Amino acid sequence: MSFQILNTKVIFDAHVTKNILGYGDDSGHSGYLTFDQVDIDIGEAFDGSFFTAPIAGIYKMTFTGQNAMSDIDHTSISVYKNDNRMFGIMDFNVAVEWGDNVSYTWMMKLDVGDRVKLRSANDLYATSDFPLTFTGELIHIEN
Repeated sequence: MSFQILNTKVIFDAHVTKNILGYGDDSGHSGYLTFDQVDIDIGEAFDGSFFTAPIAGIYKMTFTGQNAMSDIDHTSISVYKNDNRMFGIMDFNVAVEWGDNVSYTWMMKLDVGDRVKLRSANDLYATSDFPLTFTGELIHIEN
């Protein structure tokens, strides 16, 4: 069995550290998430709003966050690839409270130039102590 060592790194780690109440559909905001703190951006592929694949391959991504106080009984995040909704991440909250967590890890096959962004259908809660987090890394290069 032959293994190829992945020598090209594409890794990002981004956070929303400021409360973003008003991201809901009825607020007049678009709901697309903008990350105000990008701690890691190896490959310079994440600009705070969009991840743009610099290399064709399979990427592993994660989102973790929590809802803000709301009368909505669920937290919903949509993952978009090239402006097309690919899938949703949802948590139905047992009690209508703030701070219900939603977290998901996925893999996506991306071509060079494909863009990934996230959109919230609900108000989300974020502070420097409780940030929303979006991460990604290239795990396999497509030949």
